[in-house]
Amino acid sequence: MDLLEIRLDCDQTTLYQNLKDKWGRIQCPACKDHTIDVDQCLSMLYNKELILRNKIELDLDKNLKDELMIKLDDQFGKVVNQIELQCEF
Repeated sequence: MDLLEIRLDCDQTTLYQNLKDKWGRIQCPACKDHTIDVDQCLSMLYNKELILRNKIELDLDKNLKDELMIKLDDQFGKVVNQIELQCEF
């Protein structure tokens, strides 16, 4: 998420990590010629969509990994049971 390129009101871009822990007006991290309002910048429609899309992708990746781990654990359990059954005979 930190590496998202956020569009600034001066049509320059900066990384999300340069804005995420800041608030109020700060010096423009790209051109340093003016100040920007961090909240206003992050609430620009383009940036809001970009941030939301990235959060959704991160959540989806996490859910897919969790689901994969559950399936792997289930398959591993089945294999262990089959091995134990074979060992009993």
